[in-house]
Amino acid sequence: MSIITPLPPELPFFKRVILSIPVLGWMARDVLYGDRDNRIAFAVIVVFLWLLSVSHWGLAALAVPFVLAVPAAVWAWFAITVARYEAKAEKARRG
Repeated sequence: MSIITPLPPELPFFKRVILSIPVLGWMARDVLYGDRDNRIAFAVIVVFLWLLSVSHWGLAALAVPFVLAVPAAVWAWFAITVARYEAKAEKARRG
């Protein structure tokens, strides 16, 4: 899928909006529908942008991704706990 390829109409509205943004949408389209090399290049670019921001803003830029990852970690722990609880409850019902 290239930049000039029209988006399929069966895509959800939110995805169509994101992929229609000129520069960011092109990068997102490459990551979603492009080759594996595009994904690797995107990951390298993100890491280098993060390092550049650390060199510019210091420890604040280093800590922000980790602080933002805390809610995701808490959600993952919650999901694992709920899944284990449901598995135990199902086992108790059977047995």
